[in-house]
Amino acid sequence: MYLTELFFNSLHDHYDKASVEYAIRKCNEEMLKRIGTFDTVQDTVTLCFGKESKFLEYTPVFQELMEFREMLELFRELIPYEFSTKFKILQVIEESYSIYQYLMNRNLTSELGEQERKNLGQLYHKIEELCRNEEAYPSKKIMFFCEKKEDIVAENTLSLNGFLTDEFSGQKLYVKNRLMMAMKTGGVVVIVFGTEVVEIQKIYGFILLHGRWRECSKVLDLYLMRLLSEEE
Repeated sequence: MYLTELFFNSLHDHYDKASVEYAIRKCNEEMLKRIGTFDTVQDTVTLCFGKESKFLEYTPVFQELMEFREMLELFRELIPYEFSTKFKILQVIEESYSIYQYLMNRNLTSELGEQERKNLGQLYHKIEELCRNEEAYPSKKIMFFCEKKEDIVAENTLSLNGFLTDEFSGQKLYVKNRLMMAMKTGGVVVIVFGTEVVEIQKIYGFILLHGRWRECSKVLDLYLMRLLSEEE
C-alpha cells in the first residue's frame, strides 16, 4: 500500500507522462531501498511467496506490489513500453505476477481429472488457432460471461494480444486460469476480433460447463452480438 501512496504523493496533482515517470522513479528507489534489489528470480520468489513458494502463502510484499500494479493500470496510456526496461520495479511486478499466475495454474491443474485436462488443452489450442487465423486484426479480446438471475452478464474482458508468444507470461496464464475456473463453474466465453475503428468484426462463442466446452450455435452468436453492443 505504501508504494501506491508514494506514487500519488509524488505526482503532486500533475497527470502527464513526465510526472508519471517521476513518480515511478521515486517508487523504484523506495522499493530497492526498503524491500530489496530483486537480483534473481529466486529473490522474487522468496520475497513474494516465501521459501516454500506455495500459492496461498504470498507475502505482504507481494500484496503491496500487486496493489501498485493495479493502480498503474489507471495510468497505462502514460507508461510507454521502454519504462519496463528502465525501471526495476516494473520488471519485478510483472515477474511476480507471472509467478503468481503460474503457481495458481499449477494448483488449479492439479484438481482436474485426466479428461478435464484433455478438454482444456483442446480449448487452449482452439483459441490459439483462432488468434493465428485472425492475426490481421489488431484488437483481440476474450470476454467472460456468467449466468445471473436467468440472464447472461459480463464478468471481465482480457486482451489476447500476445497470446501466441510467451507461454509463461502472466497475462496468458491468467487467461488460462480464468478458462479453468469457468469450466468448473460454468459460463460463456466470447473471443472478439476487431480494429480501433470497429471493435467487433468477428466473434466466436464457447459454452463451458462441468469440465467440457462446445462452440456456440448461430442463434446464440446473434444474442452475444447484442450483448457486446450493450457492453459498449
